[in-house]
Amino acid sequence: MERLRNSNLKIVTPNEQKALLITWDMLTGIVGFSTKPKLILGKENIPAKAPYIVASNHRGIIEPAVLLHTFNRWIYFMAKHEAFDMPIIGKLISSAGMFPVRRGELDRAALKKAVDYLNSGQVVGIMPEGTRGRSDLTDFNAFKKGTAWVATMAGKVPIVPVGITGPEDILALIEEQSLSKTWQEILSIRTGKTKPIVNLSIGKPIVDYPEDRSVLTDMIFKGISEQVSKLENSLP
Repeated sequence: MERLRNSNLKIVTPNEQKALLITWDMLTGIVGFSTKPKLILGKENIPAKAPYIVASNHRGIIEPAVLLHTFNRWIYFMAKHEAFDMPIIGKLISSAGMFPVRRGELDRAALKKAVDYLNSGQVVGIMPEGTRGRSDLTDFNAFKKGTAWVATMAGKVPIVPVGITGPEDILALIEEQSLSKTWQEILSIRTGKTKPIVNLSIGKPIVDYPEDRSVLTDMIFKGISEQVSKLENSLP
């Protein structure tokens, strides 16, 4: 069945996609890292057709750029509403079609927008933890049920579980450099440091799942944690 496009949605054109990725690469290059993954496992698990949900763990602030460099479709991400008030960043993420979600409450408007994107044949990115994870890669925050709600309300679309490692090292680098006032200090911080590297693993889409959102949330958690474990076992 052909899916109808919602005219109220921000749809990023191919030319805009290229320009946004170039801009992000320039900004991250200035800070001293790349959002292009060094290691990608399971790329064959990316669905050939949309709509579907990309669900990943949350370790830093650059997961959207990492996933956009990896998947063959543009991904529309939920992002914390505070980010849209930040200079430069707010405009950039709005241009990318990201949409705000209020954490700590049931934000029905954000969940409905995610469903609308999926019903329009797009790919939606959600991080079920809702906020950045703890220091231990395998110590996740409690997964929220929003991903399961969106998936079932959109007609039980496939959910692609993804594990990512490395964003936490990049976040630490950004925070450390933000305290410096001069380029000399920034260069001093970088000297002798290993450049942060991002890796990710893509699991098989979750397609046969029940309506029970608690059960589905557990399935999503299992899928993402398995991908993080694969990366840990694959890296030296």
